Amino acid sequence: MIERLACLTLDLEPDCGGRFNTFQALDNMSAFLAFFERIALPLTVFVTGRIFQERPGCVEALAQFSNVEFGVHSWSHRIDGQESEREINLGTESYTRFFGKAPLGYRAPQGNLHPGDTDLLLRLGYRYDSSVLPTWRPGVYNNLTKPNKPYHYNSGLSEIPITVLRPFLVPLGLTYFRLLGLWGASMLLQASRLPDIVIVYFHLHDLFFDPRAGELKGIWKNIYQRNVQNGTTLLQKIIITLKQQGYNFKLMACVEGTSEIWSNT
Repeated sequence: MIERLACLTLDLEPDCGGRFNTFQALDNMSAFLAFFERIALPLTVFVTGRIFQERPGCVEALAQFSNVEFGVHSWSHRIDGQESEREINLGTESYTRFFGKAPLGYRAPQGNLHPGDTDLLLRLGYRYDSSVLPTWRPGVYNNLTKPNKPYHYNSGLSEIPITVLRPFLVPLGLTYFRLLGLWGASMLLQASRLPDIVIVYFHLHDLFFDPRAGELKGIWKNIYQRNVQNGTTLLQKIIITLKQQGYNFKLMACVEGTSEIWSNT
């Protein structure tokens, strides 16, 4: 019988998903650390490279925990999709200077990989990417044909996709669960088909109010403010449901070693 594995992943990035070039949401790090101590589960953190230079204390605080590992989340989290090669290179250099070793895992901003990115990651020594969401986001990506479980690119790089709740095509991300609310998120989880390896992702702005969210306009203001007061409760709901379904929580580096159940693409 195949072991069911789950990973919690946190994306540390600029405010409101890169819509502001600031890091005020990182002021909530102390509150997050208190929450993290309570849940006491392994955590993989993908860090935007600029944070290593501008807010290193946040990374240092997380690094004190033995059940935390780190990957790269580009250099500046550009949401226009431009200069991906430069973003990967600078993010990798920043990580390596900070930790004194090369990173193993990468996640692209908005999950938006570009042609040539996976080859570059392999050349830089990465073992895996965790960017792909096997669903569709208008104007950003169309990954409807991608597997909802880990696989290998022909280059040899591993892809550990963020889990999508099927058949509903909703990513297992806290931003989406905040939009649904407690009742909707609970019903969606119970009705979904989950793969044997589950990757959950969230941000600090999903758990605590981002100070800059009030400056957004229109739908984006609602997206970043909706149900934030229930963010920690929603994440705990996900954790409890996965535990009830027999999932063991691991770091992403541990999952990367379970290649016997992976496919190729």
